[in-house]
Amino acid sequence: NSTYEQNFEILVKDNLLDEDLILQKAPVPHSEASYGYAIAESAGYVLVGARYENNADLNDSGAAYLYHVQTDNQLQFVSRIVPGNPEQYAQFGCSVAIDGDYLLIGARNADYQAGDDAGGVYFYKLNEEAQPVFVSQLSPDNPTGSDQFGWSVDIDDGKILVGAHYLDANGNNSGQCFLYNIEENGSIVETDRFIGSDSANWDKFGGDVSISQNLIAVGSLESDA
Repeated sequence: NSTYEQNFEILVKDNLLDEDLILQKAPVPHSEASYGYAIAESAGYVLVGARYENNADLNDSGAAYLYHVQTDNQLQFVSRIVPGNPEQYAQFGCSVAIDGDYLLIGARNADYQAGDDAGGVYFYKLNEEAQPVFVSQLSPDNPTGSDQFGWSVDIDDGKILVGAHYLDANGNNSGQCFLYNIEENGSIVETDRFIGSDSANWDKFGGDVSISQNLIAVGSLESDA
């Protein structure tokens, strides 16, 4: 990549042919956008985060790009996604996840209240035209400043996992994770929140998260274990 131009190369691997196909850059490149900082794929769709992309005069507000893999393995641009309420320095697109019709996009510095940088996660669903439609924004019911809720996200089979690695759950910046369930009526319900068994100051539990069926994996970026 280049610091000044958007040169991240996103490779789609064809395991049968052992062939690398290079995805085109963002339709309208933005300098220093970190396009490709986060990436996810599911069911023929590729979701790409550009957390430092500017929107109008809002620096580092962020954006995400959705592509569809065609039958000839070319990538077709579907949509550029930005929140309806973009915020300066929110870094929307710092984390992304996709599962079927559901898309998650994290904004680690989104404000729950003005200027608090508590973080947020934006939940979208693809409509019948395969366009992402905003459904809701996730945040804890008791957010605090600089938690960076949404630093990491994942989704699988109707379950959503979110990391907030700066949340002071068991010491300064010890971190915490949140588990949600997508109900049949489309609503999202928090089902659990948890920390590491030995979480302590500056462990940053939730720095990375992954969920698959009934298994959850969480990274603790600075744990002394």
